[in-house]
Amino acid sequence: MSVPSIGLLMTLTVGLTLAFRSSDNLAAAFGVAVSLTMLLTSVLMFLVMREIWGWSLPASLLVAGLFIVVDLSFVSANLMKVFEGGYVPLIIAAVIFFLIWTWRRGRELMLQRLERDTLPLATFIKQIHGKSRVPGRRST
Repeated sequence: MSVPSIGLLMTLTVGLTLAFRSSDNLAAAFGVAVSLTMLLTSVLMFLVMREIWGWSLPASLLVAGLFIVVDLSFVSANLMKVFEGGYVPLIIAAVIFFLIWTWRRGRELMLQRLERDTLPLATFIKQIHGKSRVPGRRST
């Protein structure tokens, strides 16, 4: 990490801490962020069990389901603290999601346009096959 990055991180951290005005509000934000992270990790664990490890659906549901039930209880308890400061990690997550989604969608559109507008290689070779070359030095 470079020095400007550390300074920016410090400024944002101090600013966020001052904006919360109390440790209770900061704890509410932290609780919402951690409980939602735990829930998403359990959901991803289910997907890994099914897609990568090849577990059966009942086994995956049983193991991951236990974690998801526990995590849902934490999330439901912490969602009552959204208006006490828990909205901050939700807003930050929404902004990051929007940036990633916009980047991905823009890349898909760009690749579709490139594929649509690019001449197929076989056609390009046929077009340049009969063209005459300018005499000169060949590159090595």
